[in-house]
Amino acid sequence: MLKLIRWPVAIALVGIIALGLFLIRTLNNTPVPPAVPEYGGVYQEGLAGQVRYINPLLWQNDAEQDLVSLVFSGLTQIDGQGTVQPNLAQSWTISTD
Repeated sequence: MLKLIRWPVAIALVGIIALGLFLIRTLNNTPVPPAVPEYGGVYQEGLAGQVRYINPLLWQNDAEQDLVSLVFSGLTQIDGQGTVQPNLAQSWTISTD
């Protein structure tokens, strides 16, 4: 009879120890260092939609617009404050006419 009780007690004891170790590990508040990307590699981006044209003059949906903005650069770009900054153009002038 004593031999039959040992196995359930041993299994319960192992389970309690495993649960305790799991709780100690999850409650440990050590900060995780941020992931630093390696140099090089592959850039992947998901698009919602079908791409037919990769021409900046012919884009028709958001997926094509996103792809065109990744592939082609404009003469100017808008910065975070809403002002026009040079992108491919070095300088420009605005005429009165």
